[in-house]
Amino acid sequence: MKELASPQEVFKNLNEDSLFQDWKKNHPDAILSHFFCPLSSELKVKENWEMGFYDNEKMTVFSVIEKGFAIKPEDDVFKKPQTEVESLDVEKIKISIDDAVATFKEIARNKFSSVVLGDGFLIVQTLNGNSLWNFTFISKSLKFANVKIDASSGEVISSDLINAVSQS
Repeated sequence: MKELASPQEVFKNLNEDSLFQDWKKNHPDAILSHFFCPLSSELKVKENWEMGFYDNEKMTVFSVIEKGFAIKPEDDVFKKPQTEVESLDVEKIKISIDDAVATFKEIARNKFSSVVLGDGFLIVQTLNGNSLWNFTFISKSLKFANVKIDASSGEVISSDLINAVSQS
């Protein structure tokens, strides 16, 4: 199983990488918006961190690879016009990955025990001014199990089971 480094460590390493430094010179106003990692149903890491940087309605993603980082071409951001992409401050992440996973497991055991979860993903992001560990898994019955954990305090912000297919 791959181990995930902390967002702080990955961000520090990215800032020291020449690929990122060259890109940042041409995108001085870009903000770190998120970390993303796909997970198996057993919470095993499927791929290493990807970091998204938002700049002028576009998103550029840097991926952690074996020896450094790779960059993906910038792409359009799909969001509602009134929605603001918030900057993620990695220094506000006080809760470790291990603690966030332990909290998710406890919530899943208590709240989603009757649901068979498939694969999912973890996003570290800022929503409404709060830095969050945001776990989302799709169930075998096409529902999303979503748990948002405050990355500073460890408080569970929400834990919901949402229908993937809307019923009219």
